[in-house]
Amino acid sequence: MPLLEERLTKDWASRVLHPDRKMISAILFDLMEIGKDIAEEIKIRDYENFEIFLDEHRKGESPFHILEGESHIDGSLAQLKKCPMLSLLNAFKENGRLPVHFYEVTDKYKYYYQKKEGVLHPFCIVHQTIRSQIGDHFRIGDKKVQILQIACINSSGDRIVYSTEGTSRCGLSQEEIDKKITGNACLYMIKCI
Repeated sequence: MPLLEERLTKDWASRVLHPDRKMISAILFDLMEIGKDIAEEIKIRDYENFEIFLDEHRKGESPFHILEGESHIDGSLAQLKKCPMLSLLNAFKENGRLPVHFYEVTDKYKYYYQKKEGVLHPFCIVHQTIRSQIGDHFRIGDKKVQILQIACINSSGDRIVYSTEGTSRCGLSQEEIDKKITGNACLYMIKCI
């Protein structure tokens, strides 16, 4: 079970995303803080080269695999097979929709972080915070690692959201991005800088 699925419980989400909490900026802070806390739980190490990192990833031992589950890495692009928050999301849905305040939190995040708008729901915020934290804490060869979100697709496959920062730097056209995310949950880049 991916660490995200294990650590983000309905009880936790009910407290943090309670509809009576009107300070959306405080909710965003809490979402990002749990992301940082979870990132600290993951054993992160440097890799001599990208091939060693890929080998560990294929074995299910990379920080990203531990965090989110199975993904396919092609070059610097990672295609996450299944959203690790799907069960948690479904626990909150009524008539196929999330509570309205979930969308308010997501919209406020997109407003504050305009180039990182590739989020579908509040749990994407936690997930992407953790990914970025992991990238900030290891090297491949002598290079820093930067994680750039490119796109997410909802579980029914009919809505894709894009991150301007990632789409502008990944070198793919809109059609190529759409093709790579179809049948997956998330598309991001592992960039050595």
